[in-house]
Amino acid sequence: MEERVKYLGAFISYIFKQYSKDRCSSIAAELTVTSLLALVPLTAVVFALLAFIPSFQELGQQWQTLIFKYFVPGTGETVQSYINEFVTKARGLSGVGSLMLLVTALLMMQTIDSSFNKIWHVKSNKSFVRTFLVYWAVLTLGPILLGSSLLITSYIQSLPVVSDVVSEHGQWLTLWLPFLMASVAFSIMYYVIPNRKILIAHAISSGVLTATLFEIAKFGFGLFVSSFSTYQIIFGALAAVPLFLIWIYLSWGIILFGAEFCHGLEAFELTLEEKRQHPFIEVVAVLLFLAEFQATGKTLDEEQLKQISKKGKREINIEWMEKLVAKGIAVKTQDQSYCLTKASDSIDLWGIFQVADRRFPSSSQIENAELPEQTKRQLMAFSEEMQRVLSDRLVVSNHQDSPALSHLQVETHR
Repeated sequence: MEERVKYLGAFISYIFKQYSKDRCSSIAAELTVTSLLALVPLTAVVFALLAFIPSFQELGQQWQTLIFKYFVPGTGETVQSYINEFVTKARGLSGVGSLMLLVTALLMMQTIDSSFNKIWHVKSNKSFVRTFLVYWAVLTLGPILLGSSLLITSYIQSLPVVSDVVSEHGQWLTLWLPFLMASVAFSIMYYVIPNRKILIAHAISSGVLTATLFEIAKFGFGLFVSSFSTYQIIFGALAAVPLFLIWIYLSWGIILFGAEFCHGLEAFELTLEEKRQHPFIEVVAVLLFLAEFQATGKTLDEEQLKQISKKGKREINIEWMEKLVAKGIAVKTQDQSYCLTKASDSIDLWGIFQVADRRFPSSSQIENAELPEQTKRQLMAFSEEMQRVLSDRLVVSNHQDSPALSHLQVETHR
């Protein structure tokens, strides 16, 4: 049970670190501006496409009302009225103006695509023509599928048996239907957009998580809008605009967090596996901390190891401490703390190699290790010469202004 809790904590910490590392907050802000600019063009394109099909002509308003009612808390009706006014004016544009609206809508989709691929650290290999065709298919088929779903839903609800159920459990349907719609939409988004193969289970679990966070945020934001009216005094009739911007930003933040979660379901497992395959690097990391404490005349106990791990410096496996003790490189004192048995510059790399189960990481594993750059260069050199040189020495050199271990160098004794 304790291991599961540690695993969950490490996973959550990994997701938040990746969210910060990938600058998701800044990306959410960029997508907010892009969404605001593309909202009217996108709505106009959807309305225009629905108007081409006679059965769908009256569904545009239903679709818009549904979206703003269930997915824009507090300010939905006000924003919807503004959107309708802008869309009405957009319908009077010339052919060139309409083309610009379409281009703006496509650019928004391209921005979303690019943002997701940054999280997965992949580049889109699709050609411009193929990308355009995919976006165009989404813009055309999306409204048609949406209109079809609304027609089917209306037809099913009109059936006598179903209408009785709807009237009896209408509140339950109102509560769960938006959640299910959002879960499906987010799951499809996480499965389709990244330019790599995504497991369906990962996409679905991420979609459900995002929909859950979305519902929580929607409830909290709606509560804020209804409870605090100071913004209305400041902005007056335009109060809905800044609130709408904040909500779009929060929404994109949640969506990007879900994307990081989806990516993390795969990447975190690989990270753990990679760490388990790097015993040599882990032993070197342990020696770095022991040498750092030795330089200040201190020993390192298990509680300090836990504190170092909590601060995110590196996860230290106590197993390597015990192996260093067994090898005679370190010693365990009476107060259950650890220290080196000799100066760090007299510890040979071959001895470390033996402690690490005679396994050595590849060049790429060394490059990705959380070690000082000079240490990485040392390990690279040892990797190349370990068949010829068996007595390389670890030499610790400290900055004059800091007793902490900062560099490792290799001296070859011939």
